[in-house]
Amino acid sequence: METQAVLQERNDSHDGVEYNHGLFLAQGIYFFSLYPQQQTLN
Repeated sequence: METQAVLQERNDSHDGVEYNHGLFLAQGIYFFSLYPQQQTLN
């Protein structure tokens, strides 16, 4: 039971890092996809 909790905590922290990394990538892709459109509009 104790081992399960430790493993779950480790997985949660790892998922948090993966989530933040994915969020950062998504923001970068979103920004770079919008940037050329703004350039052509202006």
